[in-house]
Amino acid sequence: MSRFIPVILLVLNLSVVAVQAASEGAGALLHILNTDQSDAKRLEALRALEKTGDMDAPQILRSICDISPVIRAEAVRLGTRIAAADPELELRLVALANDLTSVVKVQLLKSLPYFPSVRAAAAFQKLLAEALVSKDAKLRAQAEALRKSSQSADPQ
Repeated sequence: MSRFIPVILLVLNLSVVAVQAASEGAGALLHILNTDQSDAKRLEALRALEKTGDMDAPQILRSICDISPVIRAEAVRLGTRIAAADPELELRLVALANDLTSVVKVQLLKSLPYFPSVRAAAAFQKLLAEALVSKDAKLRAQAEALRKSSQSADPQ
Protein backbone atom coordinates (compact mmCIF):
# COMPACT_ATOMS: atom_id res chain seq x y z
CA MET A 1 0.00 0.00 0.00
CA SER A 2 2.89 2.38 0.66
CA ARG A 3 3.85 2.12 -3.04
CA PHE A 4 0.57 3.77 -3.99
CA ILE A 5 1.11 6.87 -1.87
CA PRO A 6 3.79 8.40 -4.15
CA VAL A 7 1.56 7.73 -7.19
CA ILE A 8 -1.43 9.40 -5.50
CA LEU A 9 0.73 12.37 -4.53
CA LEU A 10 2.03 12.62 -8.09
CA VAL A 11 -1.53 12.59 -9.50
CA LEU A 12 -2.64 15.23 -6.99
CA ASN A 13 0.40 17.36 -7.80
CA LEU A 14 -0.37 17.14 -11.55
CA SER A 15 -3.98 18.21 -10.85
CA VAL A 16 -2.77 21.31 -9.04
CA VAL A 17 -0.41 22.12 -11.92
CA ALA A 18 -3.25 21.70 -14.43
CA VAL A 19 -5.49 24.07 -12.47
CA GLN A 20 -2.68 26.61 -12.20
CA ALA A 21 -1.98 26.35 -15.94
CA ALA A 22 -5.65 26.88 -16.74
CA SER A 23 -5.70 29.91 -14.46
CA GLU A 24 -2.57 31.35 -16.04
CA GLY A 25 -4.11 30.65 -19.46
CA ALA A 26 -7.11 32.82 -18.62
CA GLY A 27 -4.75 35.54 -17.46
CA ALA A 28 -2.82 35.35 -20.72
CA LEU A 29 -6.07 35.48 -22.71
CA LEU A 30 -7.24 38.51 -20.75
CA HIS A 31 -3.91 40.19 -21.38
CA ILE A 32 -4.25 39.60 -25.14
CA LEU A 33 -7.86 40.75 -25.12
CA ASN A 34 -7.09 43.94 -23.24
CA THR A 35 -3.78 44.93 -24.85
CA ASP A 36 -3.11 43.29 -28.22
CA GLN A 37 -3.24 45.52 -31.31
CA SER A 38 -4.61 42.76 -33.56
CA ASP A 39 -8.40 42.61 -33.82
CA ALA A 40 -8.13 38.95 -34.87
CA LYS A 41 -6.07 38.02 -31.81
CA ARG A 42 -8.42 39.90 -29.46
CA LEU A 43 -11.42 38.19 -31.03
CA GLU A 44 -9.73 34.79 -30.68
CA ALA A 45 -8.97 35.54 -27.02
CA LEU A 46 -12.56 36.61 -26.40
CA ARG A 47 -13.90 33.39 -27.89
CA ALA A 48 -11.37 31.30 -25.98
CA LEU A 49 -12.46 32.94 -22.73
CA GLU A 50 -16.04 32.03 -23.58
CA LYS A 51 -15.06 28.39 -24.14
CA THR A 52 -13.15 28.19 -20.87
CA GLY A 53 -15.98 29.84 -18.93
CA ASP A 54 -13.74 32.69 -17.84
CA MET A 55 -15.86 35.46 -19.39
CA ASP A 56 -17.62 37.72 -16.91
CA ALA A 57 -19.65 40.95 -16.86
CA PRO A 58 -16.68 43.27 -16.11
CA GLN A 59 -14.80 41.89 -19.12
CA ILE A 60 -17.89 42.29 -21.32
CA LEU A 61 -18.17 45.89 -20.13
CA ARG A 62 -14.56 46.49 -21.18
CA SER A 63 -15.00 44.72 -24.51
CA ILE A 64 -18.06 46.72 -25.55
CA CYS A 65 -15.79 49.78 -25.47
CA ASP A 66 -13.27 48.19 -27.82
CA ILE A 67 -12.27 50.18 -30.89
CA SER A 68 -13.10 47.20 -33.12
CA PRO A 69 -16.77 46.81 -34.07
CA VAL A 70 -16.22 43.05 -34.44
CA ILE A 71 -15.09 42.83 -30.81
CA ARG A 72 -18.04 44.98 -29.68
CA ALA A 73 -20.46 42.75 -31.62
CA GLU A 74 -18.97 39.60 -30.11
CA ALA A 75 -19.17 41.19 -26.66
CA VAL A 76 -22.87 41.83 -27.26
CA ARG A 77 -23.37 38.18 -28.21
CA LEU A 78 -21.50 36.96 -25.13
CA GLY A 79 -23.08 39.53 -22.85
CA THR A 80 -26.61 38.54 -23.84
CA ARG A 81 -26.49 35.49 -21.58
CA ILE A 82 -25.02 37.39 -18.66
CA ALA A 83 -27.19 40.53 -18.95
CA ALA A 84 -30.35 38.87 -17.63
CA ALA A 85 -28.75 38.76 -14.18
CA ASP A 86 -26.83 42.06 -14.44
CA PRO A 87 -28.93 45.24 -14.92
CA GLU A 88 -25.86 47.45 -15.45
CA LEU A 89 -24.59 45.22 -18.23
CA GLU A 90 -28.02 45.13 -19.85
CA LEU A 91 -28.21 48.93 -19.76
CA ARG A 92 -24.78 49.26 -21.39
CA LEU A 93 -25.57 46.67 -24.05
CA VAL A 94 -28.88 48.36 -24.89
CA ALA A 95 -27.01 51.67 -25.23
CA LEU A 96 -24.99 50.10 -28.04
CA ALA A 97 -28.11 50.41 -30.22
CA ASN A 98 -26.62 53.84 -30.98
CA ASP A 99 -23.42 52.27 -32.34
CA LEU A 100 -22.64 53.51 -35.84
CA THR A 101 -21.47 50.19 -37.26
CA SER A 102 -23.71 47.65 -38.93
CA VAL A 103 -21.94 44.60 -37.48
CA VAL A 104 -22.85 45.72 -33.95
CA LYS A 105 -26.40 46.61 -34.98
CA VAL A 106 -26.90 43.21 -36.64
CA GLN A 107 -25.82 41.48 -33.43
CA LEU A 108 -28.09 43.73 -31.39
CA LEU A 109 -31.05 42.81 -33.59
CA LYS A 110 -30.30 39.19 -32.70
CA SER A 111 -29.66 39.83 -29.00
CA LEU A 112 -32.08 42.53 -27.83
CA PRO A 113 -35.18 40.30 -27.97
CA TYR A 114 -33.61 38.17 -25.22
CA PHE A 115 -33.35 41.07 -22.79
CA PRO A 116 -36.30 41.26 -20.39
CA SER A 117 -36.60 45.03 -19.96
CA VAL A 118 -39.01 47.48 -21.56
CA ARG A 119 -35.96 49.62 -22.40
CA ALA A 120 -34.49 46.77 -24.46
CA ALA A 121 -37.79 46.17 -26.26
CA ALA A 122 -38.02 49.86 -27.16
CA ALA A 123 -34.41 49.91 -28.38
CA PHE A 124 -35.10 46.81 -30.47
CA GLN A 125 -38.18 48.32 -32.11
CA LYS A 126 -36.32 51.53 -32.92
CA LEU A 127 -33.30 49.66 -34.28
CA LEU A 128 -35.52 47.35 -36.33
CA ALA A 129 -37.35 50.30 -37.90
CA GLU A 130 -34.04 52.00 -38.78
CA ALA A 131 -32.56 48.78 -40.13
CA LEU A 132 -35.53 48.10 -42.42
CA VAL A 133 -34.69 51.28 -44.37
CA SER A 134 -30.93 51.05 -44.02
CA LYS A 135 -28.63 51.29 -47.03
CA ASP A 136 -26.49 48.54 -45.49
CA ALA A 137 -27.60 45.29 -47.16
CA LYS A 138 -26.65 42.95 -44.28
CA LEU A 139 -28.40 45.08 -41.69
CA ARG A 140 -31.51 45.42 -43.83
CA ALA A 141 -31.54 41.67 -44.58
CA GLN A 142 -31.33 40.83 -40.87
CA ALA A 143 -34.18 43.24 -40.11
CA GLU A 144 -36.33 41.82 -42.90
CA ALA A 145 -35.69 38.26 -41.71
CA LEU A 146 -36.71 39.22 -38.18
CA ARG A 147 -39.83 40.98 -39.44
CA LYS A 148 -40.81 37.94 -41.53
CA SER A 149 -40.26 35.54 -38.65
CA SER A 150 -42.34 37.68 -36.30
CA GLN A 151 -45.13 37.97 -38.88
CA SER A 152 -45.22 34.22 -39.41
CA ALA A 153 -45.32 33.71 -35.63
CA ASP A 154 -48.20 36.21 -35.29
CA PRO A 155 -51.55 34.40 -35.23
CA GLN A 156 -53.58 36.99 -37.19
